[in-house]
Amino acid sequence: MIRVLFNIREDYLSNPGGDTIQLLKTAEALRSLKVEVDIDNEVKPDLNHYDVVHLFNLTRVRETLSQCENARKFNIPVALSTIYWNMDEFYRKGLNNPFKRIYHRMSRSSEIKLKLKKIAALLLQKKFNSTENTKARIGFKAQQNYIVASADILLPNSEVEMECLRTDLEIKKKYVIVPNAVDSRFRNGSHEEFIQKYRQHELKKDKFVLCVSRIEDRKNILRLIQAVRNTSVTLVIIGGPNPTQKKYYEQCRKASGRNVIFIGQMSHNELTSAFAAARVHVLPSWYETPGLSSLEAGLAGCNIVTTDRGSTLEYFRDYAEYCDPSSVISIKKAVLNAYEKPKSMELSQHIFERYTWTAAAQQTLKAYRKIL
Repeated sequence: MIRVLFNIREDYLSNPGGDTIQLLKTAEALRSLKVEVDIDNEVKPDLNHYDVVHLFNLTRVRETLSQCENARKFNIPVALSTIYWNMDEFYRKGLNNPFKRIYHRMSRSSEIKLKLKKIAALLLQKKFNSTENTKARIGFKAQQNYIVASADILLPNSEVEMECLRTDLEIKKKYVIVPNAVDSRFRNGSHEEFIQKYRQHELKKDKFVLCVSRIEDRKNILRLIQAVRNTSVTLVIIGGPNPTQKKYYEQCRKASGRNVIFIGQMSHNELTSAFAAARVHVLPSWYETPGLSSLEAGLAGCNIVTTDRGSTLEYFRDYAEYCDPSSVISIKKAVLNAYEKPKSMELSQHIFERYTWTAAAQQTLKAYRKIL
């Protein structure tokens, strides 16, 4: 039996995102394939009893960097779910703070700073190899390069994501495409529980637009709110604020009119009913790979509006409305087009046939066997 440790960011449960669902559901599906899977959010777990360390995320590099270094100390093969997209446009147009301040926040760990200073000192003495040289540049992308170079195999969610990795990080690395996936129960949800629970908002089946997302700048929630302003569309936002972006959350609340309803985080059971009740699901992010909530909503039968950045087209093909995340006008047009279209189960069938957690687990196991 293969023994695998899923090593994930510290706040994967308190600040859940797509990587959280991907990790938990992949672990569950792998166990059904007789793979022994443990989950740990420490940066230096004991790896003596594992055959593979599986890391997640090239965006939250602070933890992943330390976890990668730890795996190397134990000489354990590393599989990396990259969950990657080029973030240059997001940093240029999306964030309120300059990139340098963001990097400073992401790399503020004194331990990492000390290590980088030591490697920088070695650079001056010309005593280390090219991998260390990359890491010593102390930038965000340098840390990404170090992690990718250290991994034994990459597990991108799509071919377009892998191409982006090749272009941005100049890598030649073994990889296996592991598709993002969705729980089949979203296909059979009932709208009644959601409509009844939130009857004070006078919501009706197929008469509102839903957005299931953390409320943060990368997800572009503020522009979405601006896009539905002065329309007859009711927008329901399910999800909590990113703890590091409270001011952004306040901006979103301030910009909202009476047609925007905020609901906090929900369990997956509750979301099943919410997706069944909605007419449209929208996720106008700066990038998605391709967005688990969009897959879930699509399986439930919602019309889909999604960003045109990332791997969305590879997944949703001609079944979705696409928007330019930098344009409020584009988001508005896509939302209204999707709202006016009749609902169809064609996208649901497309997702059901291709993007299950069993399929994702089988591809993941294939990757493990390549490095063992």
